[in-house]
Amino acid sequence: KGRSSNVWCLIPGQDPQADGELLVVEAFLDGSRYVPGHAPAADEAVSLATLLHLADGFAAEPPRRTTLLLATSGRGNMLAGLREAVWAMTGKRKDMAAELEGMEASGADARATAALLEQGRLHGGSPAEDALVLAAIQTEIRNEVERINIALRLARKDTGANAARIRELAARKLLLRRIGWEGSFAGLDAQAQEAVRGFVPGALEHARRVAADIDDRLAALRSALKLNKAVDGRRVAAAVSLHLSSHGNAVGSVDDGWLFRLTPGLNRAKLFANIRPVLDEGAAGRSVEYRDLLGGTGRKQWFNNFPDQPPMGGEVTALAGMPGFTLATLNDMRPAWGTPYDTLERLDMPRAAAQAELVTGMIRALDRSDL
Repeated sequence: KGRSSNVWCLIPGQDPQADGELLVVEAFLDGSRYVPGHAPAADEAVSLATLLHLADGFAAEPPRRTTLLLATSGRGNMLAGLREAVWAMTGKRKDMAAELEGMEASGADARATAALLEQGRLHGGSPAEDALVLAAIQTEIRNEVERINIALRLARKDTGANAARIRELAARKLLLRRIGWEGSFAGLDAQAQEAVRGFVPGALEHARRVAADIDDRLAALRSALKLNKAVDGRRVAAAVSLHLSSHGNAVGSVDDGWLFRLTPGLNRAKLFANIRPVLDEGAAGRSVEYRDLLGGTGRKQWFNNFPDQPPMGGEVTALAGMPGFTLATLNDMRPAWGTPYDTLERLDMPRAAAQAELVTGMIRALDRSDL
């Protein structure tokens, strides 16, 4: 198990009249691999490199409207990082705070349960402590009863050959049922006490796993709240995801992909009515070709430009109701991605640089325009 994080930077806008708006630019920061440790991911990093190039430009000349530069993780897990970021930007702060409060209480209970079980205490503490231990052990008992039920069903297929086994299982099930009905472990007989102590290691391991999982979730919730407060309810004027590589023959804007099944009857062209001419303006005169594949233009043919059928971030922002789309390199199979051959030597650096100029020019045009 591993944990990865998004990295983001919020750049304040310079125009007070656009203070209520937000421009989002996203690129994935993690690479794929068929064999762990054997994928340099040089070509896969072109999107992130372009995002950093844009950041350099904004450092020299700050944007007109507030801009969120977002590097997301979890691309191979159905764009998990981007999905979390979109939720953080659009969720209600009071709901996040309430979830955080509840999760903190659950985490405290899990840690207290683990501490009590480490001491081997089954009863004799405060009523709250006894209730935590009781709940943890009874969960393990219920799981064991279910395993016994399965074993009994299998054994009863041949009652003659398995008579002794059936009696043994039935007796243990009866004992565990009796223990499960108890409201405290204080008055148990020796047989029941021995049975209960047999469940302590499993209950302890479960409590530790729960505490660790809650710690992960708490970190994610605190990060989400921080992003939510930074965005502060601003209207997303445009959300641009980058899916770039150094080969191919053009850059296209597309609001669909292969990760989610977007409703085919929904016309999203209106979302891009103001955006499309701005993108055309920003792409004018560049050495790399730009193609408009947004909803309503080339709708039936857009997918022919993606032989590798990639998941793209514009799908996530489109599902969230944002004017979201992907700027992607077209007609590139990206055959080296995830392999040991994705090295700097195989990167078409001049084309990647020219493509970065095209993409940053288009994003700069979005920032300058009224959307």
